[in-house]
Amino acid sequence: MKLAINDAPPPTPKPAPDSAFWLPMVLVLSALGFASYQLFQAMPPVNEGPVDPVVARYGENRLSNWNPMPFVAPDTSASRSPCPMLNTLANHGYLPHDGRNIDRTMLMSALGQAGLTHFLNSKLANAIKLVGRPRDADDANAQDGKPVEYVFDLEDLGKHGPIEHDVSLTRSDYRPEEGPQRHIRANETLIDQLKAFADKDGFLDVAAVARARNLRQRQSQTEAAAVKDSSFGFGLRAQVTAHAECAALLEVIGRNGRVHVDAIEAFMRKERFAEDWAPPKYLIGLQTVMSTTARCALYRYTPGNWRVTEAPATRPADEKLPLAEEAPKQSVDAETEHTEL
Repeated sequence: MKLAINDAPPPTPKPAPDSAFWLPMVLVLSALGFASYQLFQAMPPVNEGPVDPVVARYGENRLSNWNPMPFVAPDTSASRSPCPMLNTLANHGYLPHDGRNIDRTMLMSALGQAGLTHFLNSKLANAIKLVGRPRDADDANAQDGKPVEYVFDLEDLGKHGPIEHDVSLTRSDYRPEEGPQRHIRANETLIDQLKAFADKDGFLDVAAVARARNLRQRQSQTEAAAVKDSSFGFGLRAQVTAHAECAALLEVIGRNGRVHVDAIEAFMRKERFAEDWAPPKYLIGLQTVMSTTARCALYRYTPGNWRVTEAPATRPADEKLPLAEEAPKQSVDAETEHTEL
């Protein structure tokens, strides 16, 4: 006689784990793991020898056989911009040393020497139309369809709004009543403030630059309110430009998402190449710049970075900083090897 489904005998329950056996085993294994951890922690570190400071600062993405043109300080008649990188290129002769009558070809060539791809250079060179002027006066009214060739002086980049913006990391805010050079020349105090955000090894990463920018925004807003400056602003366009500048700081002046204070001192204050700086071996392209720009923007709004109200204590100028661990190697899948220099 077949049993109905409901008449089937219930399954035999599995015996519960014997806690008297497993609990001691877990405790023993945990104790062994903890003892092993303590043993390895107590072992002296493996001496791998001194870290090459150049590798520590730039990783492997650096031209090893690059010989820059010599630095020549500008005289009082030279035109200079709010951009330390372009000023540096002019001081080393990659742009006209007087900083005047720069055309698209000159600008693209100089940016290529700094390690940017041709495609990225062409996009950046389009900004000439925002601040420049036609090379020939007749070109402004040309009707024959011929493209107008623009030129600019470095100081033209100081026109407030198209490219230059408030809340700069190293420049004062635009305030024309205090002189035309206020927002163009480097502010020594702001450079020291930026360097103060470096870690114990002297590096600034995306988070450090984000904190520095947020502090600058608070300072700028406070100063503008105190003097009732109605021209102050840090809108979307200015913020995008500022975050792209952050990417240039960390990927061109620095490398692989961080920059050393010595490079900041050379480029930002002295406007010359740092002694150990060289263009990247693999050209910096749009993908790298956009990725780092996005990170610079996002890191500003994390709680720990957004709430910053003051800079860390400034280090003495003569303090010797220790070397950092080797910088991470940059992926070159989407980059182009630098063969132009």
